[in-house]
Amino acid sequence: MLRTQGSYLEKISTQATGTQRGIRQTISEFSSYSMEKGIGDPILLMKKSEENCFDLLQGWINWNAQRQIAGSTIKHKFSQLRGFLHYMGIKITKEDVRINLSFPKTIKEEPHPLQFEEIQKILEYTNGKKKGLYLSLLSSGMRIGEAVQLRKKAQDSISLHELLFVP
Repeated sequence: MLRTQGSYLEKISTQATGTQRGIRQTISEFSSYSMEKGIGDPILLMKKSEENCFDLLQGWINWNAQRQIAGSTIKHKFSQLRGFLHYMGIKITKEDVRINLSFPKTIKEEPHPLQFEEIQKILEYTNGKKKGLYLSLLSSGMRIGEAVQLRKKAQDSISLHELLFVP
């Protein structure tokens, strides 16, 4: 049996539809990259030499990074592509990846307290019920879990105003 992209897509047809969609998109993006760079059939080129294989893959990784794709997403897409390449006869081990390819670092943002302007922007796009919830969370310092546990019965023993706005 001849191994083609179509037969690979048929092979993965038992996986979840979201997984299938992601793999199809990754293979399509890899083909788009190959056409953009003027590479005929990337599978044939990769089978010719190991150097061509890793140069092409590193170029694809860099191309994704230039398109502002997150490092973790590129790694995920690469693992999907690696499964396809393995099916097509191009075996890439974890050791090969570690030595020959470099992925962009995942940038982690430091959490910061919301500024007044950021709070206003959030409240601008919320509906009435959510806006009331957010305002009570902000003014009381409660976490969402504490706020959703509030019941109307709590009003009997203490007024809601005292509950939310006591310093």
